[in-house]
Amino acid sequence: MINEQPEEPSASQRILGKLKENSDSLHISRIPKQTKRDFMALAEEEFCGDYGMVIKWFMDTGPIMAVMENHEARITSLENVKLIPEKQEKKAIKKLDGSKIEKEVEE
Repeated sequence: MINEQPEEPSASQRILGKLKENSDSLHISRIPKQTKRDFMALAEEEFCGDYGMVIKWFMDTGPIMAVMENHEARITSLENVKLIPEKQEKKAIKKLDGSKIEKEVEE
C-alpha cells in the first residue's frame, strides 16, 4: 500500500472556502493607499472600526446616494420623453354633396 496524504488545498480553494464560511464578507482590492488610510481612519473615528457601517453610511447619505438620485431623475425624465410620435389616424368624412374628405384624428 502506498501511503497517500491528502492534497493540501490551493490558495484559491482556501480563499473560496473562507468566502463560503462568511457570505456577508466583502473583499476589495486595488484601493489607492491614501484612500484606504482615509477610509480606515473614518471607520475608526466614527464607526468603531465597522467598515460595513461606513459603506452603508456612504450609500445612505454620502456622495454615492447623490449620484444615484441624479441617475434616477435622469432615467425618469427619459421615460417621459416620447421618441416616436403617436400614429395619427385618418378618418373619411362624407360631405352633404356626396364627396369625401380625409381628416387626421388623434388617438
